[in-house]
Amino acid sequence: MPPPSSRSHAGFTIVELLTVIAIMVLMIAAIRPVVNGLQGNRSLVGSAYGIAGALEQARTYAMANNTYTWVGFFQEDGSTDWKGTGTPVQGNGRIIVSVVASKDGTRYGAVPFGSVPLLQVSNLLKFNNVQTSALNSGATDRPTVNTGCEVGGPFTPGSLATGASFHYPLTGTARYTFSKIIEFNSQGEARKIGDSLPDDWMEIALQPTHGNSVDPQYQSKAAAAVLVGGLTGRIEVFKL
Repeated sequence: MPPPSSRSHAGFTIVELLTVIAIMVLMIAAIRPVVNGLQGNRSLVGSAYGIAGALEQARTYAMANNTYTWVGFFQEDGSTDWKGTGTPVQGNGRIIVSVVASKDGTRYGAVPFGSVPLLQVSNLLKFNNVQTSALNSGATDRPTVNTGCEVGGPFTPGSLATGASFHYPLTGTARYTFSKIIEFNSQGEARKIGDSLPDDWMEIALQPTHGNSVDPQYQSKAAAAVLVGGLTGRIEVFKL
């Protein structure tokens, strides 16, 4: 029988164990940006398809009920959450979407929005960690969109970019005012309220955000876009 000193011992020494832990920490640190990027992509794509779904719902409702529907967009400061009390803060980082319809087929334009009898078609939709932008210029991977047909762009607090708006809720104290609006008629055709070129494509270009700040790699470009055809009402999602 060999002496005890010649026997082999299984297991790690403290130094080896600390080395393995250090390597694991470095690997986690290296892959974290990739994981965060995948999560951000998933959130952005989910928002794009969620917005497309709201537009499709509005179009279908207008055609099925021989009326007009409107999809309104409000951009909220993503670093705040008023949770149903107080006043929402207009800014960047969270997109609020509301779908309403004319109760009796009255169309905005013939009368002011305030005179159109409206009904809420769906619950208020909120999309976090994303904002709209006006970044179609020079795009070659999707239809060209004229500047007046971009739903995105700067949201200046207190201003109504199109001169028309509706509110949420429809009765009582207004919490959100929607002035970026896409309309569908009973034929399924679409137009952006305030646009003088109803045959054009409309676009909701999207950028991922962290709080109310745009993701650095998307400062000057969109990461996804939802497009709506004017004459056809066709809705398409582009992952850019």
